[in-house]
Formats: sequence, C-alpha cells, structure tokens
Amino acid sequence: MMKRLSITLMACALVVAFAAPSFAQDPSRCLIITYDYVSNCRAVSGGFGKSQRDAMRAMEKDFDIKLIFALSSGQYLGDVGVVITKGDEVVMDAISDGPWFMADLPDGTYDVTATYEGVSNTATFTVGNKLTTKIMKWDPKAVGFEPLTTGE
Repeated sequence: MMKRLSITLMACALVVAFAAPSFAQDPSRCLIITYDYVSNCRAVSGGFGKSQRDAMRAMEKDFDIKLIFALSSGQYLGDVGVVITKGDEVVMDAISDGPWFMADLPDGTYDVTATYEGVSNTATFTVGNKLTTKIMKWDPKAVGFEPLTTGE
C-alpha cells in the first residue's frame, strides 16, 4: 500500500514538474476570456506585464474594441468595471482584470462606462472593419491614489 502511494506521489510530482514550464511559457493562459451568453459577445482582459500585453496583441485581430485603463499620471489600472451598451440594451457587463480589455461585438455604435474606485468614465465608439482603441484615464486624486514619497 505504501509503495503504491509513493509511486502515485512521484507520478504527480513529475506531471507538475513537466507541466509548470509549459504553463509559464504561455502568457495567454493567464488571460481570462469572458463570454456573455445573452448578447453572444466575448471579451478578454489582462495586460499586466509585457508577456500578457504581447499575448493580447496577438489576439487583437479577433476583437473589435480595445480599452486601455490608466491614471492620467501613467500607471495602468486593473479591476475596472466595464458596462457596454447599445442604445438602452446592456451588451456586456464585466470586470477587467487588467489594464487592457478587448471585446468582440457586432457592428454598430456603443457607449462604454468604465468604473474604477467608484469614479466612472464614459466613451462612445463605433465597431466596423478595424479594431477601435480607446484610452480611458482617471485623475489620480479623484480615485484616492497617493504617489509614493521618499522618506527625506
């Protein structure tokens, strides 16, 4: 019984050891794709770190809108609420885990409301033949961001 348990544990360790490097080399595996089954739209968010941004750049051809969330002082933001509407209809209601959010939407004109720390920004965009990119920025003071200070 102990021998079988040891062999099982060793096999599990080998699987983890060999699987971990392949997981670490594929940054797109860290990205979360969200599906809205009501509107049949999908989105992906991420972009913290160069490897995630590179993975998302490789996916851009599959999406119509790219939103980038940042403070006006330049720091990227994550955990941003994203509500996309077309007229009075909510097409997507999601949370962007990282500073980049891409969605695949039918052609048309949409409004997006992005909310960070209770402060909302809005933009209008049109989906057509090419990727539309919108950069949405927040005032650092409005969202309670305090820059780091040195202890002089």
